[in-house]
Amino acid sequence: MSVMLGIAFLSGTLAFREVLGQTFEELTASTSGVDLTVRGEAVDSDDPFTAGNAPISIDTIAEIEKVEGLAGAYPQYSGNAMIFDHDSQPANLAQAPALAFNWIDELDDDMLIEGRNIEAPNEVIIEESTAENSGLKVGDETVLLIGGSPMDVEVVGVATFGTSIAGASVTFLQEDLAAQYFSSNGMVSEITVVADDDPVAVQDRLQEALSNEYVVMTAEEVQAEWDEQISSVLDMINTFLLIFVALALGISIFIITNTFRISVKQRQKEFALLRAVGASPRQVFSVVFIQAIVIGLIGSVIGVLAGQGLVLAIRALLESYGMSLDADLIMTPDIIITSIVIGVIVTIVAALLPARSAALIPPIEAMRETSGATEKSLKFRTIAGAITLTIGVVGFVMGSFRMTGQSGLFLGIGAALIMIGLIVLIPALIKPAVWVLGWPLRKLSPVLGKVASESTVASPRKTASTASALMIGVALVATGATLATSVKASVADIIESSVTADLIVTTNAGVADPGVGVERMMDVEGVESVDSSLKTGRAFIPGDQPTPLYAAALSSYVSGATGLEYVEGSYESLDGDSIAVGDWFAEDQDLSLGDELPLTMSDGTTKTFTVDAIISTEIVMSYIYVTEDVFSELQTDQVTTAIILIDVADGADLETVKQEVIDSVADLYLFQVFDKDEFVGQVAASIDLVLTMLYALLGLSIVIAALGIVNTLSLSVSDRTREIGLLRAIGLSKGGVRGSIVIESMILALLGAIIGILVGVPLALGLNTYLADDSTLVNVIPWGTLGTILVLAVIVGALASVLPARRAARLDVLDAIATE
Repeated sequence: MSVMLGIAFLSGTLAFREVLGQTFEELTASTSGVDLTVRGEAVDSDDPFTAGNAPISIDTIAEIEKVEGLAGAYPQYSGNAMIFDHDSQPANLAQAPALAFNWIDELDDDMLIEGRNIEAPNEVIIEESTAENSGLKVGDETVLLIGGSPMDVEVVGVATFGTSIAGASVTFLQEDLAAQYFSSNGMVSEITVVADDDPVAVQDRLQEALSNEYVVMTAEEVQAEWDEQISSVLDMINTFLLIFVALALGISIFIITNTFRISVKQRQKEFALLRAVGASPRQVFSVVFIQAIVIGLIGSVIGVLAGQGLVLAIRALLESYGMSLDADLIMTPDIIITSIVIGVIVTIVAALLPARSAALIPPIEAMRETSGATEKSLKFRTIAGAITLTIGVVGFVMGSFRMTGQSGLFLGIGAALIMIGLIVLIPALIKPAVWVLGWPLRKLSPVLGKVASESTVASPRKTASTASALMIGVALVATGATLATSVKASVADIIESSVTADLIVTTNAGVADPGVGVERMMDVEGVESVDSSLKTGRAFIPGDQPTPLYAAALSSYVSGATGLEYVEGSYESLDGDSIAVGDWFAEDQDLSLGDELPLTMSDGTTKTFTVDAIISTEIVMSYIYVTEDVFSELQTDQVTTAIILIDVADGADLETVKQEVIDSVADLYLFQVFDKDEFVGQVAASIDLVLTMLYALLGLSIVIAALGIVNTLSLSVSDRTREIGLLRAIGLSKGGVRGSIVIESMILALLGAIIGILVGVPLALGLNTYLADDSTLVNVIPWGTLGTILVLAVIVGALASVLPARRAARLDVLDAIATE
């Protein structure tokens, strides 16, 4: 079962990666069919948020059209625009983008499956799945949210890419309208070119005609680039999921090892007889080894089938929300073979030590009435575990407090050594830990509590292996819960101490100018001021390859209302020739007051600015900070209004004003209005979403650990058949037998959970300290969550004992006593 669940997770993850890959590859193939694409040169950036190509001027089309062999050159405008259904709900799924592009008759006419081309600014064409999700059809009138303002539009056509767009909405606009909202500064991300000659030949002529500031790509090169970028993102997601797969398989090793260890102990006389009749240690080892291969094969094959079912279930779930995946869902041979091989290897690795133990059983054991085996000394293991744990703690503390130049490395290695040290050390802790945990149970039921406690400590290695599997999962849950609670407390403290505005407004989509909404907010009675000056965008340092960096526009109000700390200089020192830099960027680039930084201006020229201030902030994070006037003169793209800050007049009721502000912009479908407590709650909700995903991914590991308890208890019942029979013979009832198994199971679960919490909480506090560095640090222990974990551990222990306890209670007394 452990192998099957782990391999189901593994094969399902690999298969789902292939499904997503195929879906996006088909989408890029359908959208990159134009002969040639002209872009600005690739920027010099390792940051995925600023990477890409520099924007190019729309005037470049005139130069392109001079080249021989062209049928046409067209600007590509793209941005965010949300279209709504008849119930005023967005056509895109939650978390999926709402995209808009200009419609080009000469290029896009083949995509049109219904209706006609666009003839006026208030007409749009929508993509096929967007029409299906929204219920809109040709001739319908609806609302398009673009540039922060609602616009009444008519749907005049439906187009298709020929594949799924994965829950996004796509709206096509008239070219002039798209240019107005997506290229107000005359810059575009790319220009598409239709060749009237061999595209490769035209590519060479274009590249020769244009300067090195431009990159000319064929359709195949564009698709390959998109596929590479998408593959990179999917690989990151896949790697993240595979970490949890590895965790589940690692926990499976504990369970499988325990199973084989108990099985070998129960078959000790059988193996001794094989040795007595001439079998070599290698042959006995092979018996267990082959058994492991068979179990691994069976579990892996069933796991692959379960993985296919998992992918089908995920696909059905996504389709129920309107997100279809156009891809083959059959497991590829590579995935099947990889999953089965890994499943078999995991099983073999887990069985190696038990197989070795079986091979080393002396033939004399066959002549004993009872087993002569005894538990090996834990002395060496305890010393090794204590040393490993100590080294891990020292390394982790050094990493947490950044005592070395390789703090992150020390932190990670230290955490790993702490976990390894505890796993090695746990058998030595079993006796005292069970004595403490079993004390209240022995008080409640002296006989059953004592029987359960003694059974638990009888084989420390077996108990430790079972508890370790649960400990790892609980430790990660406790780490995540503690870290999330601490981060939320830190965010709350930062916002409370830094933000002075009464209301904070965010947008559902990135807009550069939320002018209409701001005007309405200003008209609300009780509003003293509205500031929407805080804009961010990608600016560029000129060079052979432009270097992008994020810039933020600051007003005097924003500087004070967001608690910016001027490490050096002040807002007043900023003017048309100077900038401020973030303290982290100044440290990274070795910048100080008086240093100069060149930036590309909107007209393509270069201007050198002087660093006149250094800013430390945890609210408005950016590379550089400039005045509003300077920001408007820079060459920028990806410009958005970060937040809008509202001050409420003295004497006005905050809740009343907030509701009136919400009502004033409700029909714009764009703004979300929060007071400071609600804004903190919004951030906390995002953290909780990540935490929920973590719990879900760790859920399989916890399930496998719980199955380990069931497995251990079941095998323990078989191992203690004679003991249980004797207890029944001297008067212990069936209920008493069941009770002792339940108590043993609860002790096992509590043991794993408590050790997991004791290691998980310090790990989270250390990690939070490391992440905070010089920032606001608030450490909070989520006592309620930890208490819930302990309660759930008791419940899991009780449930895990049901089948083993039932089996133990149903043993025939005489048959049990007669068992060897």
